Amino acid sequence: MCLTRRSFLGGLFAVAASDAAAQSPLCPAEKAAILVRPNVKGPAYDYSLAIADLARISAARAGPKGTLTQHGKRPAGLTTANFESKWLITLNGRRKDGRSCMKPARVEVDVAIVDHRVYVARDATQVATCRRDVVLEHENRHVRINL
Repeated sequence: MCLTRRSFLGGLFAVAASDAAAQSPLCPAEKAAILVRPNVKGPAYDYSLAIADLARISAARAGPKGTLTQHGKRPAGLTTANFESKWLITLNGRRKDGRSCMKPARVEVDVAIVDHRVYVARDATQVATCRRDVVLEHENRHVRINL
């Protein structure tokens, strides 16, 4: 399952909103406890690959929609990350007069960034130190967004 920020936040909202929507004598309003545990570490930095290698990695990660690079340019830098989440939902249930009610009592979410990596092409570092610094500054913007 691909979990985007929008679907993650939407899921938490749905759990919280379900309390109000499911209110009845059988299902009185109760707030679900929501616990989010982030496991976020900084990236590893790799200066060993050429620009052509970064272009191949970018194209492979982009999938059928095309390249991730802008305007068809070859990347001097690339930031990659894989996001994982694990959910544990505890439900409370009641049964009365042949009717049932199940409501979330607790939601625990573990969110992790795995294999977080920043590539700066060795071609970029060999041309000029200032170019390396510009590429690294740009890639670190992606890192700040991920964290």
